[in-house]
Amino acid sequence: GGSYTDFLSLLRQLDGKQYGAYHDIETSTNPDGSGGWVHNDFTLRIGRAQSDSFASPTRCEIRVPPKVGQFPSHLYSTKVRAVALSDYLHRALYAHAKEMGVDASLVEGGGSGKGNWNGPKGGDIQLLEPCQHVLEQSAVSVLSEDGTIV
Repeated sequence: GGSYTDFLSLLRQLDGKQYGAYHDIETSTNPDGSGGWVHNDFTLRIGRAQSDSFASPTRCEIRVPPKVGQFPSHLYSTKVRAVALSDYLHRALYAHAKEMGVDASLVEGGGSGKGNWNGPKGGDIQLLEPCQHVLEQSAVSVLSEDGTIV
């Protein structure tokens, strides 16, 4: 980890390199919950980078502190309320990802994941599609203790 500027610099250095080089972007979580690439408004944690073109995609976590999210505490003061706010944010994030086309590999009949071996690959964001029920899930969580968005 380090600063977000360090992260962007590292990505520029890694651009065009073999998959294995991307393990350098991985971060660890310290016992106190800190760690990752730190920006003023969020912290990006990368648990495991994709090791080759056939491996599972890179898994990331973004943590947004309460002072940035600025949700009133009554919206996450209980577990039920925190789950409801999490569900709302998840639905909004999913809708924006679809609207922007960053979920392209999941779109029927097209997108970066549907091309041949010479076509573009990667770059899409895959999110769990929300269902009709409001359920606790890991795609987006609001911590009821302090309102941190994960």
